[in-house]
Amino acid sequence: MVRAVAEQIKENIVLDYYEEHMTVREIAAKQRVSIGLVSKVLQLYGMYGSVINPFASGRGWQAILDEGDILYIEAILEANPGLYLDEIQAKLQSVREIDVSVATISRTLTRLELTRKTTTRAAAQRDEELREVWEVNMAEYTDPELFVFLDESGVDQSTAKRTQGRSRLGTRCVRRATFVRGERVSVLPALSCDGIIAAEIFEGTVNRDKFLTFLREQLVSEM
Repeated sequence: MVRAVAEQIKENIVLDYYEEHMTVREIAAKQRVSIGLVSKVLQLYGMYGSVINPFASGRGWQAILDEGDILYIEAILEANPGLYLDEIQAKLQSVREIDVSVATISRTLTRLELTRKTTTRAAAQRDEELREVWEVNMAEYTDPELFVFLDESGVDQSTAKRTQGRSRLGTRCVRRATFVRGERVSVLPALSCDGIIAAEIFEGTVNRDKFLTFLREQLVSEM
């Protein structure tokens, strides 16, 4: 039991360092261990992809994931790229009935080239074909001085979504989501090559009337 607890603390150290981006000193304080232990665990993980020395007496590698397990990991990350290592571990336990360490999972993701990066959120309702047509049409304009860009931005429930996820090396990490808004404070800026030339802050979402009023009363006079 003591050994299991000790290994769990070591795995938590790896999670804090790689998932939460905490410093060695912060991890030591959180886990109530020495800075030296944190450094040693991270060194072992960097060398062997494990929180324990696989060549130590009486110890061996953690359980190896089979092809079905790997396909399952790829599938759940395709559906939800923001999953943390311990969440993948829990899903493997409940669905695949296999108990592996987060170090084994991390090592597998590295081998599959599923790297961690900032996610790009795409609305589930987005029409990719119409988006491509728009991009082709916009490519015909070559003078950037012709453009003034307006884009509502704000704070609501969706801003609490995870911003990190995994996808294959060289590809963007896109998480599909149906956007649901709660209380919202919005800002509507107008951006040209000269910078922001007009801006307005609203309570709630920017609707048609607010948008047109902004155009007439603020933006037109700046153009």
